[in-house]
Amino acid sequence: KLYCRDFCLFYPSLNYGLANILSIQAGLFWYPGMDYENIPYVGNVKITAFETKLFSLATGVTYVNLPVIQKERILSTGFAFVTGTIGNRYNHASISAGWGYLQKESEWQREDKPIIIAAGNIRLLDFVSFVTENWFFPEEKIENSLLSMALRFFGRQIAVDLGATFTVNSIQEKIPPIPVINITYHLR
Repeated sequence: KLYCRDFCLFYPSLNYGLANILSIQAGLFWYPGMDYENIPYVGNVKITAFETKLFSLATGVTYVNLPVIQKERILSTGFAFVTGTIGNRYNHASISAGWGYLQKESEWQREDKPIIIAAGNIRLLDFVSFVTENWFFPEEKIENSLLSMALRFFGRQIAVDLGATFTVNSIQEKIPPIPVINITYHLR
């Protein structure tokens, strides 16, 4: 499958999936008025190593080029991960463990403790699902974890997520959640 995706309207990407085994993504982070030379580019590769009808195990890596902070000699950052998913196409839950890394000039540094991501999808109606993705950082208190929830409205070729991203602390401090608007369009 070949599809275009736009996360939060400022992260357009082109994605290609091959037989539910290999997934490749290329994109960029952008917001209106951003200088062209400061745009971070993103690449992602994910390989499904094992799959049954109810369980899959995948691994991958995300690479982000960071021209904005190259003055500090930080060239890139990223995330190497392993993901286990249980469920079916319509209702599933995933747990990922990933180690962040940083490239400073020619030296690579990896985090000692993994970031944990818990995600899920519950089909509510023929054209609506509840989706969530939650990031738990090893050096942060649990109430500072990044949580997101959305409703996904979908048809044959398009899906739109409408939701919010927040932390428990941000809710307690009455800080409005960050709106989530994601659009996916399948080209084939």
